[in-house]
Amino acid sequence: MDRNNNKKYVLERVKGYGPMLEFASDKLKDDKEVVLEAVKNLGWSLKYASNRLKNDKDIALEAVKNYGFALGNTSERLRNDVEVVMNAVKNDGMALIFASSELKSNKDIILEAVKNNGYAITFTPDKFRDDKDIALEVVKNGGCNLEYLSEKNKNDPEVVMNAVKNDGKALEFASDTLKNNKEIVLEALKTYEWALEFASPEIKDNKDIVIEAIKQNGTLLQYVSERLKNDPEVVMESVNNYGSLCWASEEIRGNKNIVMEAVKNNGHEIQYASNDLKNDKEVVITALKENKMAFAFIGKNIKEEYFPKEKNYSAESIEFKLVRPWERLEKEITKDNPWNKEKDTDKVNAWAEKINSDKDNQWER
Repeated sequence: MDRNNNKKYVLERVKGYGPMLEFASDKLKDDKEVVLEAVKNLGWSLKYASNRLKNDKDIALEAVKNYGFALGNTSERLRNDVEVVMNAVKNDGMALIFASSELKSNKDIILEAVKNNGYAITFTPDKFRDDKDIALEVVKNGGCNLEYLSEKNKNDPEVVMNAVKNDGKALEFASDTLKNNKEIVLEALKTYEWALEFASPEIKDNKDIVIEAIKQNGTLLQYVSERLKNDPEVVMESVNNYGSLCWASEEIRGNKNIVMEAVKNNGHEIQYASNDLKNDKEVVITALKENKMAFAFIGKNIKEEYFPKEKNYSAESIEFKLVRPWERLEKEITKDNPWNKEKDTDKVNAWAEKINSDKDNQWER
């Protein structure tokens, strides 16, 4: 007996897993009761139904309610049925792609589709990308869907504000006018710290906004104006928040206080310091203590004077052969420090005084 032609057997199978309909006989693929049970289990089982039942509204509704894309397996007549298409896009907005041309221009259906998936706007005629009601639903569902809206909506403060609240990256697709809107840019930074990249040149030169952004991510220094890359307060905030001197101005790279702060956080930052500071003992010691691999970037003069044998070490040699290199420099600093010499002299004088005092005491005794 052919089980695939046994209705009772096939019904049990499709109730457990709808796509088992694929293995049923042609007769049972054309049986409404069997197909209905299959699509109730999994809507995409409709693809295995007979052409006659793909045109059955009851079956189509059951299918699209749990799998919107089943609309693609229905007949052309049902793709133009408002009720069927509405149920499909409620389940999956992207099912709009299978709707008839007429229903792709139905505002109610479009609204339902973009509420589910904003990208569905790309399947509609251009005139709907200019509709503000639809635009608001599009960006609430996915801020970066702003990209697919009209220039009019990209320049609408309400639409763009809703977009950046959902995803700050949406600022990339806003009009130039709104990229210069302080409130919108600040809102974008709340949800996407890298949004500063897309702000206007005027915003990138606004010290208050820039500092707020850099407090979240010091590497944003790369996007600020040249004027602020030369601002000690801005750059100091950056290096204290994982930023890098590589984006700072030449003048700042010669600022010892800022460079010291940078190498305290990351010894490798010495590579971006000025030549003078690459040869500054205090800076070099700080960098090497943080990461001895910074040795590769310290100044030529300091290498020649204090590390003549190690000056050409490879990265591997620095890692395994160079031991506590900063100690060599610290000894030199101690030796060169006049205060230390005075302290040594004081110790000698104090000892001499003690000896003389002892002698006096003995004589008195």
